[in-house]
Amino acid sequence: NEIIDDFDVARNTPAAPALAGSKRKVGKSGYRGVAYHAITKRWRARITATSGDGRQRALGYFNTPEAAARAFDAAARALGFKLSLLNFP
Repeated sequence: NEIIDDFDVARNTPAAPALAGSKRKVGKSGYRGVAYHAITKRWRARITATSGDGRQRALGYFNTPEAAARAFDAAARALGFKLSLLNFP
């Protein structure tokens, strides 16, 4: 995982607009809470609650990373996450 900032140093280009200025961890999918599951060949969405026991909750498997990211956002809103932590605020 890498931290996305306003500028992609490796490519010497500005970062994607949705990620600009949002120092947060994202994986290869480009979305928070989304990872590719090689066994099922689908995108998996998971979220970790900030209150309670802190365990990860599986949100399901999706055909596209965007669909998985939207599932993460719905769960994040239900848990009261800040808008800055959503994939599609």
